[in-house]
Amino acid sequence: MLGKTGLWGLAVLVAAVVLGGCAAPSPSPSSRYYILSPLDAAKAEKPSSAAEKEISLGVGPVNIPPHLDRSQIVGHASPHKLNLAKLDQWAEPLKDNLTRVLAENLSLLMASDKVETYPWRRSIDVDYQVVVDIIRFDANRKRENVLIARWKAFGNDGRKFLFSRRAQFIKKIPEGGFESVARTMS
Repeated sequence: MLGKTGLWGLAVLVAAVVLGGCAAPSPSPSSRYYILSPLDAAKAEKPSSAAEKEISLGVGPVNIPPHLDRSQIVGHASPHKLNLAKLDQWAEPLKDNLTRVLAENLSLLMASDKVETYPWRRSIDVDYQVVVDIIRFDANRKRENVLIARWKAFGNDGRKFLFSRRAQFIKKIPEGGFESVARTMS
């Protein structure tokens, strides 16, 4: 038999279990993960002359600003204010995804399998190297994706500077959520 103290202890235990169940947090929404994807091989424009020498190309390093080096997808709320998506994230480091997709796209456009990503083995000689500095890569409040990059081309296995360019692309994001953002960024 339970005494007065035992009943009191049992009542406290039951109350703790019942109240603990009520206070349990509700499941939080789960994160959604996105990646950039390369061009569709069937839609990629091929070089006009198949007789051209197949060149080898080294891609990278591809550098991104520190504010983009995070798992959250970044957007511009204003010229001086950024928004970080809470639940919509990159599935892998953005720098790695950008490098791989850029290399794959260049491989498709050049119709060459001789494309390496940085760092490549020293035993692999590349005819040309492309180094990319991403300045901006985000969505803005006008529902546009903006990519601004500076890139440099090197010859002679990266030992001879050839030229430098700045590229800017702005593409309208079709209706939809972050999947449309990631598809347009690709």
